[in-house]
Amino acid sequence: MDVQKEGLQVLGLHAGYGSTPALRGVDLQLRRGQVMAVVGANGCGKSTLLRCMAGLLPLQRGQVLLDGEALASMPLASRARRLALLPQQALAPEGLTVAQLVAFGRRPHQQAALGLWQRWSAQDEQVLAQSLRDCDLLDLAGRRLDQLSGGQRQRAWLAMVLAQQTPWLLLDEPTSALDLGHGHELLCLVRRLAEAGRGILMVLHDLGAAARHADWLLALQDGRVVAAGPPREVVTPGLVRQLYGLEARVLATPGDGAPLVVPLMTAELQA
Repeated sequence: MDVQKEGLQVLGLHAGYGSTPALRGVDLQLRRGQVMAVVGANGCGKSTLLRCMAGLLPLQRGQVLLDGEALASMPLASRARRLALLPQQALAPEGLTVAQLVAFGRRPHQQAALGLWQRWSAQDEQVLAQSLRDCDLLDLAGRRLDQLSGGQRQRAWLAMVLAQQTPWLLLDEPTSALDLGHGHELLCLVRRLAEAGRGILMVLHDLGAAARHADWLLALQDGRVVAAGPPREVVTPGLVRQLYGLEARVLATPGDGAPLVVPLMTAELQA
C-alpha cells in the first residue's frame, strides 16, 4: 500500500504484548467521509489495532500515518485535536457528572500556545450542549456517572469523544451495553458524522450492524486481515464460517439490500 498524503493510514503494522503477537502486517486506509468497521472473533486483534492507531501501544513494525505524517512524531496536543478514541473500557474520577465528563473533551482546544489554559467559552458551551443532545443525555447532564446504567455511561463517554471535535474517530465497541434503540441511534449518528466529513473506524461485534452501517469492512483473524472491502462484496457464508466457526445464510436486508447474517439452527444443519 502506497503512502497517501490524505487520510488515516496503517502500513505493515505488527504489534503485540511482550512476545505474544497480536497484529501481523495489517494495512488499511480510512478516508474522511467514510465509516470502516473492524470485525472478527474475540482476541483477533481488533482493540489492539485501535490502540496502536491512537498511539497508546508501541508498534513493533510498520507505521500509522495521519495525512501523510507519522502519528508517533506528532505532539500529543496536536494529535488530540485531530484524532479521538472511545476505548472499550474507560474509567473516570469518582463523583464526576455527565456534563463534567463531556467537558473534558474540550481540553485539547483550550490549551494556548504558551501552555496556559483558556477560559471556558461560549463555543465550548455550545459544543457541550450539542454533544449531550446527540447522545440523548441532556436530561442526565447533572447526574453522577456512578448513578447511571452501563448504557447511559457508554453514551456519556461517546459524548465526550464527540466534544473533542476531531476529524478522525476511533470507536471501540461503541454499542456495547446499549439497548436496541440507543444502539441503532448511535450507528445512525455515526453515519451522519461521516456524511459531515469525519473519518470513523469502529470495532463492532455485530456483523449485521457492521455490514449495514459501514462503507468498508476489515475482517481480522489471528491478527491478520483476511477480508477487506464493501460489505456486500465480502460478507459471505464462507467468511462467517472462517471468522466465527458458524454456519449461516447471508440474505439481503429489505430496503437497502445490506447483508443480513442469519445463523442456521441445529435442525437446519441436520436437514
